[in-house]
Amino acid sequence: MLASAKQYRLTGALDQRPVRICGIGSVFASTAHGSGRDAGVLVERLLHDAAQDGMDLALLLCEMDPAWCNRVGFERLVMTDVEVGIAQSPRHGAPMTLIRAGEERDLAAIAAMGEIRAAPFRFHLDRDVDLVRYAITKKRLLAGLGSSGSRQLHFFIAEEGITAAAYAVVSVEGSSW
Repeated sequence: MLASAKQYRLTGALDQRPVRICGIGSVFASTAHGSGRDAGVLVERLLHDAAQDGMDLALLLCEMDPAWCNRVGFERLVMTDVEVGIAQSPRHGAPMTLIRAGEERDLAAIAAMGEIRAAPFRFHLDRDVDLVRYAITKKRLLAGLGSSGSRQLHFFIAEEGITAAAYAVVSVEGSSW
């Protein structure tokens, strides 16, 4: 094998206009056969095919060298890490919020929350029920199929009535959350 990659067909919005997006991820180039040239050829082929299929734009989702990403025509987006802390209330007791494990029935509410929160931004991906399910399932499989205790996934729902009002998906690997 010289190179491999995953291709995703996504939808989103750019300037409030629907767009079809080719997502390319998990790009791998064999070091035994060169310096990444084959991965570049593969990405170019995927982009060509995506353009033929009417995709409007492409996202390269990978951990490759930023210089390599620039060479194949992508601009790096800087990610922001956020550390969230929970302040303890000096008053213990009521009021309280019901928190439970997330379930399949919560996915539509999660997708709806994402749609509302994404609307004011110039660019966003549509996180429909299938994409939310895929993301959670992928992390669950990584946790479940790894060595015992090395990974965990926590999926919590805060609800109002019987509807999800907020959620948290926490991936734990070692001591990193």
